[in-house]
Amino acid sequence: MLRVVRARLALTAACLAMAGACRGDRRVASEAGGGVAPRVAIDEIMIDPRMVSDASGEWFEVVNYGESSVSLRGWTITSANDAPRRIDAAVSISPGGYAVLAANADPARNGGVRATWAYGGEPRFANGADWLALHDARRTLVDSIAWRSAVPGVSWELDDPRQPHASVAPP
Repeated sequence: MLRVVRARLALTAACLAMAGACRGDRRVASEAGGGVAPRVAIDEIMIDPRMVSDASGEWFEVVNYGESSVSLRGWTITSANDAPRRIDAAVSISPGGYAVLAANADPARNGGVRATWAYGGEPRFANGADWLALHDARRTLVDSIAWRSAVPGVSWELDDPRQPHASVAPP
């Protein structure tokens, strides 16, 4: 049993090191280049909506745990089998605030979600194993999450923002 635990810990450490994500504070260089941007995290995700199709109902929420506003313009969303998607709109998150990024911004078509911005065609979340990553304008990994399966109609939420997510890097 102890060997299994050690093996899992070693594998987790190796994955984090490969992703360059061995920083627990989630701080990233600011777009302006001078300071440190607010802590930003992927806080919630709907991988497999039940009320509408995946193409219309997938979304994720980004939270600003920092003390100053952050602009997501120029940031990039990546996922396992999709082309990177650059955020080309003025999406600003105030301190303690959040933004919902959705496949479709129309609540009548996306299952009732009030989206801040619609990313459209990609990324598409696999209902099996997949990952989602958020990179700042300098292409620095800000946050990422991975999953092995999804429960239809159930969103996943970050329970404790003080704990680092499992980070992944694109292959």
